[in-house]
Amino acid sequence: MRFSLFTALNRIGRAQPASWPRIVKGLDNKSAAIRANTGYGLRNTYDPELVKALAQMIDTAATSTTGRQAAIVALADLHRQERALDGSWWATQPAGQPRPAKNVEWAGTQQVLDMLRRALNDSEPAIRQAAVKGLMVAPDPQADDALIALFNKETDVPLRASILEALATTKSPKAGELVAGLLNNPAANGPLLEAAIEVLGQTGGKLASDTLTALISNKAWARLRLQRHWRHWAS
Repeated sequence: MRFSLFTALNRIGRAQPASWPRIVKGLDNKSAAIRANTGYGLRNTYDPELVKALAQMIDTAATSTTGRQAAIVALADLHRQERALDGSWWATQPAGQPRPAKNVEWAGTQQVLDMLRRALNDSEPAIRQAAVKGLMVAPDPQADDALIALFNKETDVPLRASILEALATTKSPKAGELVAGLLNNPAANGPLLEAAIEVLGQTGGKLASDTLTALISNKAWARLRLQRHWRHWAS
């Protein structure tokens, strides 16, 4: 029944794009089940009218924070399309292979990325967090400066770690310079080290190799690893 309902929502929207604003309102429902099922009805639907409806919902003051977060999640999923099926993914044991990456731009790509960048500066922390998570799904090199500025301004450790994860998706040289500074002082940046190392792993280059080599021989890093293993054994 649930599958039939959200499939019907999707078909209505595809057939009548003017209905998307009414459909996406389900993302702002008090019921978590209705929000989830509405989100299912929007997946992989590359319609500029749907992108427009989601963007308007995010910008509407009457939309709840929960609804705006859900709209950002739905919007980020539409950043790009998968490449056209050429038959290779459905070869032997396709379930054992990762799905093709979404790396084909379409008419709505730029509006999606623009909206995610705007949401990074939202006054609500929950919306900024949702935007960062959206950019983890939708890599956007043009957002690097905004992400770095947000990292330097925020004090919430989980959010700062998420920002580093978002930066890792773009392989940004600027991100490499940022995290190299963090890794030079592992004792002060313990909770961020794993995300920082991931950034360097993605950016590569001499800065990354030099920084990681220095980290290995850093006594503070060795103590942190020992403490982490001790807590793991004790638990």
